[in-house]
Amino acid sequence: MRYSRIVVGVLFCVYTTVHALNIIDNGDGTYSVRKSELLAEKHEQMADPLYDEVKETVRTIPNEEVERIEPGRTDNPANVRRVEEIVTPEIWEYVFPRRADEYTYTGFLQAVGKFPAFCGDYDDGRDAEEVCRRVIATSFAHFAQETGMGCDYTAREEDLPRWRQGLYYVREMDHEEGDGGYNSECSEDNWQTEKWPCGVDESGNYLGYFGRGAKQLSYHYNYGPFSEVMFDGDATVLLDNPGLVADTWLNLASAIFFYVTPQPPKPSMLHVADGTWQPNEVDKEQGIKPGFGATINVINGGVECGHGERAQAVNRIRYYREFAPLFDVPIAEDEELGCESQKDFIVGGAGAMLIQWEDDWEYREERDMGNFRCQLVGYQTPESALVEGDYLRCVMRHYGDILTIIDDDEVPITIIDDRVEDAYGKRGIAFLENPVSVDQGGASIMVVTEAPAEIRLAIYDATGNLLDEQDDPRSYAEAGLFRWDLRDHRGRLVPSGSYAVIAEISFEDGRVERYKRVLGVRR
Repeated sequence: MRYSRIVVGVLFCVYTTVHALNIIDNGDGTYSVRKSELLAEKHEQMADPLYDEVKETVRTIPNEEVERIEPGRTDNPANVRRVEEIVTPEIWEYVFPRRADEYTYTGFLQAVGKFPAFCGDYDDGRDAEEVCRRVIATSFAHFAQETGMGCDYTAREEDLPRWRQGLYYVREMDHEEGDGGYNSECSEDNWQTEKWPCGVDESGNYLGYFGRGAKQLSYHYNYGPFSEVMFDGDATVLLDNPGLVADTWLNLASAIFFYVTPQPPKPSMLHVADGTWQPNEVDKEQGIKPGFGATINVINGGVECGHGERAQAVNRIRYYREFAPLFDVPIAEDEELGCESQKDFIVGGAGAMLIQWEDDWEYREERDMGNFRCQLVGYQTPESALVEGDYLRCVMRHYGDILTIIDDDEVPITIIDDRVEDAYGKRGIAFLENPVSVDQGGASIMVVTEAPAEIRLAIYDATGNLLDEQDDPRSYAEAGLFRWDLRDHRGRLVPSGSYAVIAEISFEDGRVERYKRVLGVRR
């Protein structure tokens, strides 16, 4: 299979040469397709390594584990322990002395713990502590601007410097629980209100989705997605109880969620701060360079960047200059702290990616009934590429009235004992050698069946990523000979480790058998 990135205008998509979906015509105007085939389509569209990096940055841990986090606990997650070394309770008190009572140190640690990539580990030589210090300094500078006392005109800087006035507001100014507001869209008939329906109070009035928390989360179409991330896909928790974003550790988790999540065509602030994002030629043409200024562009570039240094951006820079030395973050002489000359991030830049699923509407003559697949697009839709299960939901949203997905996960998988070195004459998978060395140029794999059949071979790594897929070469009527070159779908040699080889065998009588065997690879 060949993979290429195609840039069209300002959008990039990952296009692949894939096997055609095996659509089963049920003869009554309806159709069926195997779940495994649809998921293979999904994996091929998300072949760019950037998807794996982003999925890792938005990964969360269960709330049961989050609730156990407390200062000084030895079993706290690794990223929390790292943050505790940098931001002690004393420093927390020092930098946020006028914070709202709802912003607690424990809540801060819990919010950090929810997202392991925030101040997480790196295996590519980057210094995790150094990155963490920069991430914290950047976050706190934006906290000071977004929730500081600056909007309270009674606040005097001579009493307390503005960089230490952050987290003053936990609810939008002049709002309190029980108020409405930010709910005019709740009565509209669109997919957002269908997917994220607004909650109502005892009188039947829509709840208020005004700004709450360190990010000042607003509007039901932002509360819903945040709730899905926080509560295992359940949007109703925060739609029905928006006050939780102010009253619990979610007040800080909302800001960290925003920090680690990309907003295409913008990269995430985390990827800017930790160096994952590096500008390509498109970014450079927009005047965007690495540095604190790029995080301003991410958070509010349309307002604060590209037309002189606006007051808000000046404040953020000023605060960052205070937080950086406090957390031992060096500021290079050539670091671009502002964004006055930066234009907007545009699709085609290094951080741009398509993360929403939409119907693949391209006409194909052989599929005049529909393509039965979804494609990645650059605008908001009900289904996200970062949410497990959303690809199938997209397919069913568009084709569910005529399509049935066959859940072949329910087909028993026969596990062939890894210790069996010779399965010839037996049903299942046989390797010429196991383990195999990359010096041998590849692995020879035979799949033996009890009767003539079609065979599809798939190879996965330990985390479930599809590396290669091959259709039956039909070397023999009751066996298939395959050759894997020990490379992933991007042509890179795989590292040493264990790889799952799965053979799906479809017999002429309609039966399906699936076999799995583990192949060892040495480098």
